[in-house]
Amino acid sequence: MLEVCGGGGDPQGLVFAVAATQTAHYQQQAMEAAEAVRTRAPHGAGGNWSKLKQAREQSFYADAALAVARAEQVKGQTRERWSG
Repeated sequence: MLEVCGGGGDPQGLVFAVAATQTAHYQQQAMEAAEAVRTRAPHGAGGNWSKLKQAREQSFYADAALAVARAEQVKGQTRERWSG
């Protein structure tokens, strides 16, 4: 969670920092769900996924991982702006 100590930033900056932290947390959860599907579902279904279904799941996982990276970057930038 975002530490609210020090920081001479404005209240709006704090709101953005908290929102960025929450977004990063949500994106991390989405990536974990995508990873669970990617690694477990083909085996649990007897390995009968089509190549298209496998590609879609890989794409979803890659998109989720990218969203996490972006959210973490925004979180860091926002926190830096607010506290600096």
